Amino acid sequence: MASYAPAAAPRADDREQAEHALTVAVSDVVAAVPAVKVRQVPEAGLPARVLLSQAEGAELLVLGSHRHSAAFSPAAGAVALACLRGAHCPVVVVGEPEVDR
Repeated sequence: MASYAPAAAPRADDREQAEHALTVAVSDVVAAVPAVKVRQVPEAGLPARVLLSQAEGAELLVLGSHRHSAAFSPAAGAVALACLRGAHCPVVVVGEPEVDR
Protein backbone atom coordinates (compact mmCIF):
# COMPACT_ATOMS: atom_id res chain seq x y z
CA MET A 1 0.00 0.00 0.00
CA ALA A 2 1.34 3.42 -0.91
CA SER A 3 1.92 5.94 1.87
CA TYR A 4 -0.46 8.36 0.14
CA ALA A 5 -3.29 5.82 -0.05
CA PRO A 6 -6.17 6.03 2.41
CA ALA A 7 -5.48 4.19 5.65
CA ALA A 8 -7.98 1.40 5.18
CA ALA A 9 -7.65 -2.28 5.85
CA PRO A 10 -6.79 -4.25 2.72
CA ARG A 11 -9.71 -6.10 1.14
CA ALA A 12 -9.64 -9.88 1.50
CA ASP A 13 -9.18 -10.47 -2.24
CA ASP A 14 -6.33 -7.92 -2.39
CA ARG A 15 -4.63 -9.65 0.53
CA GLU A 16 -5.08 -13.07 -1.09
CA GLN A 17 -3.55 -11.80 -4.36
CA ALA A 18 -0.63 -10.26 -2.49
CA GLU A 19 -0.04 -13.44 -0.49
CA HIS A 20 -0.14 -15.53 -3.68
CA ALA A 21 2.36 -13.23 -5.42
CA LEU A 22 4.62 -13.44 -2.37
CA THR A 23 4.36 -17.25 -2.27
CA VAL A 24 5.32 -17.49 -5.96
CA ALA A 25 8.28 -15.11 -5.51
CA VAL A 26 9.55 -16.94 -2.42
CA SER A 27 9.17 -20.32 -4.18
CA ASP A 28 11.22 -19.04 -7.12
CA VAL A 29 14.03 -17.88 -4.81
CA VAL A 30 14.07 -21.08 -2.77
CA ALA A 31 14.06 -23.20 -5.94
CA ALA A 32 16.96 -21.23 -7.42
CA VAL A 33 19.03 -21.04 -4.22
CA PRO A 34 17.86 -23.62 -1.67
CA ALA A 35 20.55 -22.68 0.86
CA VAL A 36 19.08 -19.18 1.29
CA LYS A 37 16.78 -18.87 4.29
CA VAL A 38 13.66 -16.91 3.35
CA ARG A 39 10.76 -15.93 5.60
CA GLN A 40 7.38 -15.18 4.09
CA VAL A 41 5.56 -12.61 6.24
CA PRO A 42 2.56 -10.89 4.67
CA GLU A 43 1.95 -7.72 6.66
CA ALA A 44 -0.01 -4.55 5.94
CA GLY A 45 1.48 -1.16 6.70
CA LEU A 46 3.83 1.48 5.42
CA PRO A 47 6.33 -0.43 3.26
CA ALA A 48 9.58 0.97 4.70
CA ARG A 49 8.34 0.64 8.29
CA VAL A 50 7.24 -2.98 7.75
CA LEU A 51 10.48 -3.92 5.97
CA LEU A 52 12.67 -2.34 8.65
CA SER A 53 10.68 -4.04 11.39
CA GLN A 54 10.95 -7.44 9.68
CA ALA A 55 14.69 -6.92 9.01
CA GLU A 56 15.51 -6.64 12.72
CA GLY A 57 18.07 -9.37 13.40
CA ALA A 58 18.43 -10.24 9.69
CA GLU A 59 21.79 -10.75 8.04
CA LEU A 60 20.65 -9.06 4.81
CA LEU A 61 17.66 -7.12 3.48
CA VAL A 62 17.07 -7.59 -0.25
CA LEU A 63 14.71 -5.22 -2.05
CA GLY A 64 13.43 -5.40 -5.60
CA SER A 65 13.28 -2.33 -7.78
CA HIS A 66 11.34 -1.73 -10.95
CA ARG A 67 11.21 0.95 -13.57
CA HIS A 68 8.29 3.35 -13.37
CA SER A 69 8.83 4.93 -16.78
CA ALA A 70 11.09 5.09 -19.80
CA ALA A 71 12.95 7.92 -18.09
CA PHE A 72 14.45 5.49 -15.57
CA SER A 73 16.76 6.98 -13.01
CA PRO A 74 19.19 4.75 -11.14
CA ALA A 75 18.34 6.61 -7.95
CA ALA A 76 16.62 4.49 -5.33
CA GLY A 77 12.98 5.10 -4.54
CA ALA A 78 11.63 6.39 -1.24
CA VAL A 79 11.17 2.93 0.31
CA ALA A 80 14.66 1.79 -0.67
CA LEU A 81 16.20 5.02 0.64
CA ALA A 82 14.38 4.67 3.97
CA CYS A 83 15.61 1.08 4.26
CA LEU A 84 19.18 2.04 3.31
CA ARG A 85 19.12 4.72 6.02
CA GLY A 86 17.37 2.77 8.74
CA ALA A 87 18.36 -0.88 8.44
CA HIS A 88 20.73 -2.44 10.96
CA CYS A 89 21.98 -4.91 8.34
CA PRO A 90 23.31 -4.63 4.80
CA VAL A 91 20.69 -3.71 2.18
CA VAL A 92 20.80 -4.80 -1.46
CA VAL A 93 18.51 -3.25 -4.09
CA VAL A 94 18.09 -5.52 -7.12
CA GLY A 95 16.71 -4.00 -10.30
CA GLU A 96 14.75 -5.62 -13.09
CA PRO A 97 16.83 -7.50 -15.62
CA GLU A 98 17.50 -5.66 -18.86
CA VAL A 99 15.15 -6.66 -21.67
CA ASP A 100 16.29 -6.45 -25.27
CA ARG A 101 13.85 -4.44 -27.34
